[in-house]
Amino acid sequence: MEMRQNIIYNLIRGMRHGQWRVVAVCCTAALATACSDWNDHYEADSALLSSQHATLWENISNNGNLSQFASLLKKAGYDEVLGATQTYTVWVPANGTFDYEAANALSESRLRKEVIENHIARNNYPASGLVDERIFTLNEKMMQFSGNGQYDIQGVGVSSANLASSNGVIHVTDGRIPFRANIYESLHNNDYALDSIAAFFHSYDVKKLNELRSVKGPTVNGEITYLDSIFDEHNDLFTRFYAYINREDSNYTMLVPTNEAWVKAKEQIAPYTT
Repeated sequence: MEMRQNIIYNLIRGMRHGQWRVVAVCCTAALATACSDWNDHYEADSALLSSQHATLWENISNNGNLSQFASLLKKAGYDEVLGATQTYTVWVPANGTFDYEAANALSESRLRKEVIENHIARNNYPASGLVDERIFTLNEKMMQFSGNGQYDIQGVGVSSANLASSNGVIHVTDGRIPFRANIYESLHNNDYALDSIAAFFHSYDVKKLNELRSVKGPTVNGEITYLDSIFDEHNDLFTRFYAYINREDSNYTMLVPTNEAWVKAKEQIAPYTT
C-alpha cells in the first residue's frame, strides 16, 4: 500500500510541464447554523405547517407547470422521499426554464446528485421579508438564498414562493440551479481524459450507510428499507496527502495528469516498483 502512495508522489515529481492540466476549483463555504438532534430535527413542525396541505410530492406532481421536474423526481426515486414526513424545502424549476432533455439523459446517480439533490434542502426555508441564508442542499453544496420581496437562490430567481405543504415548502424558480463541482468531482469531467487518476482515487473510496440521517421506510422480509439513504463517504488518499479535495469548505489547486501523461509516468517508474 505504501508503494502505491509513493507512485503518485513520483508521478507528481516526474511530470513534464506540458503534460499537466490544471484544475482549479475554489470552494467557499461557511459553517451552517448548529442544529438539534438528527432524530427529531427533520420532523415536520406542526405549528408551522397545516395538516390539511398535501405533501411536497403531491403538490409538485399535481402542478402542470412543474411536470418536467416531477418526472425527474420520480425517475430518481424522490417521489417517495418527498411524500414522507421529513421536512424539506424544494426549489423547483418551472417547465421550459431548463434543459429537461439534458437532465433526463443523465445517469441515475448523476441525476440525483447534480440535479435533484442540488434543488432540495432539509428544513423549512420560507421566503418572507429580508432573507440572507446560507444553506446546504442534500448533495452538501452550499447555496445562498437571499432577497427582500424578490428572492433568488445562487442567482436563479424565484418566480413563485412559499407553496406550503404538510412536510415542507416549495419555491418555483426561473431555471435550474447550477451544479458546482469540487475538485474531486471534477476528476469526472468529460471534457478531459482524466480516467486514470480518477480510477486511482476511486479505488480508495468507501461508503457507509448513515442510519441516523437516512429516512427509514417499511420493513420488508425482516430488512429495514430506506426512502432516503444517506451515505458517509471516505477516501484514505485525502488523509494521506492532507488534501481534502472533496470538501466544500476548503480551497485547493490540483495539477492533474491526463491519461497519456499518467501512462507514460507509470512506465517510467515501473522498473522501480517491482
